[in-house]
Amino acid sequence: MLARFVQLDLQDVGVRAQLKRVELERGRQDTDLRGRLRKMLAAEVGAKAAIHACIHRQPLGVHVRARAQRGGLD
Repeated sequence: MLARFVQLDLQDVGVRAQLKRVELERGRQDTDLRGRLRKMLAAEVGAKAAIHACIHRQPLGVHVRARAQRGGLD
């Protein structure tokens, strides 16, 4: 009787290992898909920024000034 239980348990472990492998493969596929989607979205955001820049042709005022010198012990 005990041998049957052990045999069933080993089969169960084998099934679990197969399921884990399928989950890992699916995870890799999802990772690849997420990478491709990120590239597409980045290109789309860049295109929208370029279109927005073409619409507003007048430059924005950006004030640049010299940084204040810090006093210290020399």
